[in-house]
Amino acid sequence: MSEDKKLTVLVNTETGLALIEEPTNFNDLKLTLQEKRSLFFSRNNPTSTNRKKPFFFWNPPGRSSYEKKLVRKIDCLVLTYVCLSFFAKYLDQSNISNAYVSGMREALHMEGNMYNWLGQAFFISYAICGLFGTLLITRFPAYIILPLFEIIWAIMCLLNITCDTYTKILMLRVIQGGFSGLAYPAANYILGSWYTEEELNVRTGIFVAAGSAGGMFGGYIQSGIQAHMDGKSGLPGWKWIFVIDFLITLPIAAFGYFLLPGDPNKPRKSLFLTDEDFEYCRKRMQVVENVDKVNKFDITIIKRLFTSWQFYTFTTGYVVSQLVEEGTNYWGIVLELQGYNVYDRNNIPTIQPAVKIVSSIIAGLYMDVRGKKWEMYLIICAFWISGLSISLKYDVAKSAQFYGYSILGVCAAFSVIIVSWANDMCREDDQLRAGVLGSFNMVFMAVDIPYATTVWNTEKGPRFHEGYSFSLGLCSFLVIFLGLILLFDRYQNRVRDYYDDLVHSRVPVTLTNDKESTFT
Repeated sequence: MSEDKKLTVLVNTETGLALIEEPTNFNDLKLTLQEKRSLFFSRNNPTSTNRKKPFFFWNPPGRSSYEKKLVRKIDCLVLTYVCLSFFAKYLDQSNISNAYVSGMREALHMEGNMYNWLGQAFFISYAICGLFGTLLITRFPAYIILPLFEIIWAIMCLLNITCDTYTKILMLRVIQGGFSGLAYPAANYILGSWYTEEELNVRTGIFVAAGSAGGMFGGYIQSGIQAHMDGKSGLPGWKWIFVIDFLITLPIAAFGYFLLPGDPNKPRKSLFLTDEDFEYCRKRMQVVENVDKVNKFDITIIKRLFTSWQFYTFTTGYVVSQLVEEGTNYWGIVLELQGYNVYDRNNIPTIQPAVKIVSSIIAGLYMDVRGKKWEMYLIICAFWISGLSISLKYDVAKSAQFYGYSILGVCAAFSVIIVSWANDMCREDDQLRAGVLGSFNMVFMAVDIPYATTVWNTEKGPRFHEGYSFSLGLCSFLVIFLGLILLFDRYQNRVRDYYDDLVHSRVPVTLTNDKESTFT
């Protein structure tokens, strides 16, 4: 809060209880360092942990028919668009892997670490632009920014067919990565702006599954191209995948521009949502009733981000999990070095995206119903460790090896957990939420560039012993790290309980005079 602004709190002189009658903002509610310590180390359970969770499949019980209908409309407009957008983005992102094992390596004379650097170049710009792009949509309409970026990255994807040297395709991948970097964090931000805690997990799961479907269908599309379109119109099969992806992306961008309904706090005239719908959405997204979230796009974003526990905790969890997930990118190369033909190299690895789809949706449903993210967190880590252990051993039966590489797909479900958890824990501040979600890939890339090009050097295949050793150790660390996340989760929910009591006249305060007290 600025120094010249104070929150005036009327106090009942008989009971000593605070009374705030007018709607306020989280920016006007501050805790002292002593209060923060007291809430962090308190043994009291937050209200959210005492709340019983009845079983439900899609709509939480107790919802009115109006709210159910409203959520269905949001699903059709918001969820459908972000899923299609991420599907196209993942299709455009993964096509380079399909092209690599389908003739691009030989055509562009790629060797050594050139494949790794092709991926790293894409992700460097992807990660940097992801942070600033996500902050951008807290200021400017998402229905303009996202479709515009989609069209540009689709054009960059198409231009890959003009490349006849490694340098040219490397430059295009850098540009494409920058414009597609917005897709993942911005879509998660949009989901967190429209869905409550009880609705968000399964929608995040479906969203992540859509991206995995993009990776899976990319393999099928490439196999079909190799069989029926290789050489058509003078293009080799590995170039046709870029043309197909371009044609898929364009109508999705049009969908976003015409149908995405803005934000509950910044409504856009819509054929499907009324002003009353937008106002209802705004109120139902309040963390504490009558307290609006912070939405200040200014220099204080830097301080709010770097002094928050959410940035350090969730970024660490996400980055470590992504380093573990690095091992899922090399199954196609393993199969190639084991002597499998081009069709098998494209089709067999699609089992991983299938596992990603199923595990992401199951994880989201489970967390919505149980309300306990930590349970699914441990379940996913258990499956993950089993797959990493087999991949590290390598000299096992083919069936065991198939299971080991396939089950690594549960990594997508872990992303569902971390992203939905971060989304929920940052609801009080729009820019903090955008900054945390947008920083995930940016911080990850700073670590992954040296990690992937050394530990996961393609010349170390097919065993990749060093890579799977690191992954197994990091996944074990994630199990221990869960304890810290839970401590801060309980702390944040105690803070919310405290503010709820304060705003709704349930917190004793120290009187400065007979009639009023001030909080600064």
